[in-house]
Amino acid sequence: MLARNDGVWPMVLVGWRSKGDELLEAIRKGQVDIWTGKLHVRKGARFLALLEDGTVLALGEVSGVRGNLHDLSLDAVVCDVNADIALPADLVDKVRAVPRSYLKGPLSAFILPPDKEDGVFTMSWFNQATDFVRRSLRSGTDGSGGSRQILPQPTANPAADNNEPSDTPEQNERESLLKSWIPPLLQGLLADHVRSDKWELLVAYGFRALGCQVNMQGQKESGKAVPDCVVRHTSAAGQVIQLVVDAKAGHWNGAVDDIRAMRDYLDVSTPYSYPLFVANIVGPDVQEKLRQHLMHGKTARAISGHDLALLIMQRLTDPSFDVGSELRRIFL
Repeated sequence: MLARNDGVWPMVLVGWRSKGDELLEAIRKGQVDIWTGKLHVRKGARFLALLEDGTVLALGEVSGVRGNLHDLSLDAVVCDVNADIALPADLVDKVRAVPRSYLKGPLSAFILPPDKEDGVFTMSWFNQATDFVRRSLRSGTDGSGGSRQILPQPTANPAADNNEPSDTPEQNERESLLKSWIPPLLQGLLADHVRSDKWELLVAYGFRALGCQVNMQGQKESGKAVPDCVVRHTSAAGQVIQLVVDAKAGHWNGAVDDIRAMRDYLDVSTPYSYPLFVANIVGPDVQEKLRQHLMHGKTARAISGHDLALLIMQRLTDPSFDVGSELRRIFL
């Protein structure tokens, strides 16, 4: 994974070992208090969270910033700080060498400007470390063959709620079929994480693949309070459904700032618009959070990239598939 070089700088979060359980609980909830020093963390910043001894906590992206309070979108998070998920020796030495005086808070941020190679951590170190963590979390090992207890990013999975087995042969076959139908350009809809700017494009192209008109705003008007895109579908009978779409890369937990922003987007939208979040992975509590924040009498909804890909496959494989009806069904 390459770090971004667009002013949204990645960071290494280092926490006190004595606060490990407390920090992990806050990270899993998606909201933490971070000491940042002179530099400020920007929304969209990638992060790797560790304890001072090199134990891995989580990997993800900052989805909101309010002073020292940061909302996190998680790619993956460990089950337990005692699960012994640690960086290898050639990487962990850098963490253990951090002067204790630099750890001003229980969780301190070390921000990595791309042109600064003499800091506590370097960009090359960050890329090596995050690549290692991704491989380890994906395989469930520490890279040396030892078994490790890992919790990958949570996903809204009805089968899990019903205590049904996951990853059955039938499910694997369906996933393989889904991938075969989704065009290469849109394969990122099935990924656990896509860089924020690319995710916005993927979501827009996904709705175009459904036969919708898409007005992309976020990419064209960067820095302005506008949604990523406005999607409009008109049926053969002239029925119109319009969606105000906010694309959230990675695992989205329903950050309050994002919900408030969506309410602002609806304020200047048409009365028949519906609010929709599209994330790589939708957190298990998101739908309940959205039900608690009505917007002009409407409840915002959230779907995953996988959900969008399924709609695209249905349109490609079923001549009778009604896109407009399926989009409305999301909000019923």
